[in-house]
Amino acid sequence: MAGSSGAGSSGAGFMGRGLIARVLLLAGLAALLVFAARVTAGNVFAGRDPDFALRLSPGNARALGEKARKRIQTEQSPAARAEAMALAARALARDPGNVDAVVAAGLVKDLARRPAEAARLMRYSGKLSRRDFATRIWLIEDAVRRNDVEGALHHYDVALRTSRLAPSVLFPVLVQAVTGDDMIAPLSTTLARRPVWSYQFMQQLAQTGTDYRAMAALYEAVRRKGGLVPEPTIAAATARMVEAGAFGQAWSLYAGFNPGTPRAGVRNGDFARTEEAPTPFDWNLSQLPGLAAEPLGDNGGTLRFEATSGAGGVAARQLLLLAPGAHELSGTAYDVVLGGGGVSPSFRLVCAGGARVLSDAPLPSAASTGAAFRARFSVPSGCPAQWLELHVPSAEGPTPVSGSVGRVAVR
Repeated sequence: MAGSSGAGSSGAGFMGRGLIARVLLLAGLAALLVFAARVTAGNVFAGRDPDFALRLSPGNARALGEKARKRIQTEQSPAARAEAMALAARALARDPGNVDAVVAAGLVKDLARRPAEAARLMRYSGKLSRRDFATRIWLIEDAVRRNDVEGALHHYDVALRTSRLAPSVLFPVLVQAVTGDDMIAPLSTTLARRPVWSYQFMQQLAQTGTDYRAMAALYEAVRRKGGLVPEPTIAAATARMVEAGAFGQAWSLYAGFNPGTPRAGVRNGDFARTEEAPTPFDWNLSQLPGLAAEPLGDNGGTLRFEATSGAGGVAARQLLLLAPGAHELSGTAYDVVLGGGGVSPSFRLVCAGGARVLSDAPLPSAASTGAAFRARFSVPSGCPAQWLELHVPSAEGPTPVSGSVGRVAVR
């Protein structure tokens, strides 16, 4: 019995120890699970409420770093600096790669006028994460302070590649920087590499830049270095230049991207090609409802036009740069239908930037064989650019005003 009792006692003890071990193991797993849950919850809430995250997990490095960063970014008093530095130190003791803590420490050093230490920390942050936007802003400003244009552009490039916030913040600054020769060479080199943000920036520059000479020089430099300047960018830039009366600058930009195009006279007078993003120096065709213009391949190249009731206007136009003196407009009209009205479509020449009409040449009634038209006119001094416009009157009945024109020229 004793042996039996001993055996039972031993078995009971073994079972008891095994049960205790399993309970302890389960308790340990439970503790680990609770700890892991707290850490996970701390990470989830760190970016939203670091104080709450720290209540769940007092040593959470992410929450400590976030709190340090928020502290120094919202207040720069000596007390705030000291608290931010202490929080950053605690975070870095647990995680030396905590970007928020490194940034917070760097900002504290910057405010303390210890630039070498601040730069070391912010550069370390930049190596830890290419995506921290505040770090890139600091590094850009630091490069600018040191007059390191290429360094600043490098950090612009990184920020614009990695942050969705960057374009709205950095593009306006970069656009304002394109106001002289200093930025042309380094910025064009960067853009010629075709970073993912280059097209968007060049378009914003075309739409909001104010130094047209520098703008044109930048686009031309990008082209020379093998980069690509999108056609809509050239169209937007030249349109703004024309609107501002900078006709010569607009032509120089256009001609640089369209070598061999004649300055004088009508370009593409046979409508052989259609531009997806026309500049003022190309044919701009109506996009209005009921007023259509479409290049066709018949008769050696013509422009078909049509206007329904209530939809007359300018069906096509192109900016010319005619010298002062006598000129002649010529062309051929085909299948002109007046649409129940007595007013013919016409080619009109108007001084750009004003309302002075230099010529208004009605198109002749014509069959499919065509009828030639000519009109002599004179360009006065003080009229450096002229709009050649195809005016189509509104139809006065169910039949549209329609027809085609080709071989349009001005000599």
